[in-house]
Amino acid sequence: MSKKRKDTDPLGYEDALEHLSKLFWWSLRDGWNLGCIGGIIHAERLKEWVKNSEFKGIRMWFCKKPEEKPVFLVMDPVFEDFYTSHDIPTNVQVGQDFSIAKSLIMGEDLEEINLFNWFRGEDGNLDAESNLVSPPQETFTNTDVESWKQEFLRVFKDFPLNKQGWTYFIDETDKGKLITQLANRNGFTYLGYCFGYDHSCEDNCLRVMLIPVNAMGRNIVSEAEESMLQYSWPPKT
Repeated sequence: MSKKRKDTDPLGYEDALEHLSKLFWWSLRDGWNLGCIGGIIHAERLKEWVKNSEFKGIRMWFCKKPEEKPVFLVMDPVFEDFYTSHDIPTNVQVGQDFSIAKSLIMGEDLEEINLFNWFRGEDGNLDAESNLVSPPQETFTNTDVESWKQEFLRVFKDFPLNKQGWTYFIDETDKGKLITQLANRNGFTYLGYCFGYDHSCEDNCLRVMLIPVNAMGRNIVSEAEESMLQYSWPPKT
């Protein structure tokens, strides 16, 4: 697909597995480590956001705490058109409603991970009690998110992962309102995400793939459909 594509798009688990495998390959080749393969966010707020008629999509902030290794995402809603230059944030906006992720940490040895079964929802990587998260609490501020974003940018400044510190998933596409459809999916309780890598994306090679997760922590991924989401902006990470 075009490198300039901005729209969110469905994704099957076989393609997601390929993107995740590239993440491992490039991180080993270039010597960087995110400390995790993704994370999980309670979907309570997302389900409320999509009820707003002005809902345009979700923005993910790439974050890292100085005292902790894993990279994690903080999610906030977008209720205005976001593709004009003056809409692009250089700093976290005051008063945003945030949901924070818990990182999903997996073994260092790729051979120990049955990634294929994980995407199919058959491997118990998300169903451990320690990986499930409570509904979001107001325990951090805009200043915290800005600080965590800057730490991510500082640590990975020499690598082409993401130069802005954020990425945006648009809701309305020619295939329908995909974020809204995901939020209204039967059994959807958590928003899981997995990192991937696309070397063609120049300065923004780190991808985010969204995964619907049920109350038991299992990926709601059907073999017969493309039930994950990909392609956020910039440019299609």
